[in-house]
Amino acid sequence: RVAQFPGRGFFQHSHVTLPDVTLESNWSAAVWLFADRTVGTDWADILNLGRPGHRWYLIRRTRGKLTIEMSNNGNKSTLTFHQVPTDEWLHFTIVQSVALVTVYLNGSDPLTRRDENKTMAPYDDEYTFAPSQVGAAYHTDSTWKGRMDNVKIWGRSLEQGEVGQAMRTNGPSVGLL
Repeated sequence: RVAQFPGRGFFQHSHVTLPDVTLESNWSAAVWLFADRTVGTDWADILNLGRPGHRWYLIRRTRGKLTIEMSNNGNKSTLTFHQVPTDEWLHFTIVQSVALVTVYLNGSDPLTRRDENKTMAPYDDEYTFAPSQVGAAYHTDSTWKGRMDNVKIWGRSLEQGEVGQAMRTNGPSVGLL
């Protein structure tokens, strides 16, 4: 079922809160996105794991592009990826593998960025991200305006051959949270 997000403030119920998510340094997420034409030009949050002041990952549309912000007790990195046009469905798969982040658009067209700041080091521990939300970040007004479907998070890095499967409803189940 497709979730519609009206793009109102955080406290106006325009997001979905997830159970706590425990991840290590290798994980993946996938989502179908449809950005409304009026989503705005600055930023709109898609998936937030954790909260500011601690460790967090924030996947958002910033000035028309998919960005991933990572923070670990003040050490912060921002990685920029594909354009996120409005008024069309797009599928994104994000694969985190230690300090490398690869984003696939519609199952192909991978773009890889290295976290040069080593923001999330140490990479050998696991961390529980709480709270976590779809469609908003922790106590902000940068909520998503549009639709999302089939949001998935895996506790492992997907292999390149599995990325196309992630687009399908019954994608890889091993490591699915």
